Amino acid sequence: MVESTINWKEQAQKYQEAFLEDLKDLLRIDSVRKDDEATDEFPVGPGPAIALKKVLELGERDGFKTEQFENWAGHIEYGEGDEILGILGHVDVVPVGTGWDTDPFEPVIKDGRLYARGASDDKGPTMAAYYALKMIKDLDLPISKKARVIIGTDEESDWQGISHYLEVAEEPDFGLQGLFSHLNINHYPLPVEQYVNHSAYQIFAQREQETLWLVNKYCTKLSLNLENVKICLTSSNYTGITKKKKAKKKSGVG
Repeated sequence: MVESTINWKEQAQKYQEAFLEDLKDLLRIDSVRKDDEATDEFPVGPGPAIALKKVLELGERDGFKTEQFENWAGHIEYGEGDEILGILGHVDVVPVGTGWDTDPFEPVIKDGRLYARGASDDKGPTMAAYYALKMIKDLDLPISKKARVIIGTDEESDWQGISHYLEVAEEPDFGLQGLFSHLNINHYPLPVEQYVNHSAYQIFAQREQETLWLVNKYCTKLSLNLENVKICLTSSNYTGITKKKKAKKKSGVG
């Protein structure tokens, strides 16, 4: 077997410009839940639904399978296999509040840091998870499971988006959250480089004392050969992952 080594950080850097442009477009959408604008079509207001559609359009643009479940949730899928890995993210954001020096829905990079509502919770991490999956697809790496980036629209309030998804879509066997869980995201804007690095680390790597989601005993280096990548996606010996019995698939919507 011929082994190839992939430096994930270097690979991610190649996507930096495209990643930031896609993220900025998503950040420009005011996706605060607005009950006074709710309708049957837009149950938490139009903003979260518009943001959901935007992310799914990116998946369609890049050749992924996508599915939307009304305006509550959707997913972007890659890979084949009997098991499903669900990467959870959401596009709704908390209200703007006070104290902003810039327009919260017009992303600005100052001193290497990105400022916008949702940049760290959770549009930035969701896009980082998506770009991690995109890198795997573009590199045509072999994986033995279906990987789905699952996008909700009501995480900041009542979790109705993901609750609806679990009622009408096939439940994942494994789940992880596309969040910068190792950073103090509530107080500091993230360096632009962190977004790019995170898209590389999101699925495979462990760095220093930070434990990111989907890390197992085989995946402890930034440069992984293809055999280790395959092991990462076939082993059930995950850190930070809950393996669940698969529920019976219920009828889908949309």
